[in-house]
Amino acid sequence: MKIMKLTGAMLIGLTLSGCVMHRQTQPEVEGRLIDSAGKPVPGAKITLEREQTLSDDNGRFAFQSQHEWIFFLPIGPMDWIYRTPLQISVNGKEYEAEAGGGLGGPHELEGKAFNVICTLPDLPGEARCQSGL
Repeated sequence: MKIMKLTGAMLIGLTLSGCVMHRQTQPEVEGRLIDSAGKPVPGAKITLEREQTLSDDNGRFAFQSQHEWIFFLPIGPMDWIYRTPLQISVNGKEYEAEAGGGLGGPHELEGKAFNVICTLPDLPGEARCQSGL
């Protein structure tokens, strides 16, 4: 029994010896919601992960940067895919949009804010977001 505990402790130690701890804050997301004619869409419920907000009279919405989270990174080169999916609900219609994302390393989102303009199509489905406010 003692040997198994020692073996387990050594295995954990060896696994973590090739990793470093990293802290990161979820980035801020700000945007403006418009319809296909370019007019603001007020009162839309926008969901990012588990957070929700409503667009104002000018179609603007924002999600503040969220909690800091800690994770372990392996030492050496590493890339990952990050994404910022939005779910939009307005006037009984549902839309999905991608506010940002891409391929990057572990420091890619440090201090980053996504500023987007999201255009809702005439029919429910996939909305289009692009950078810029």
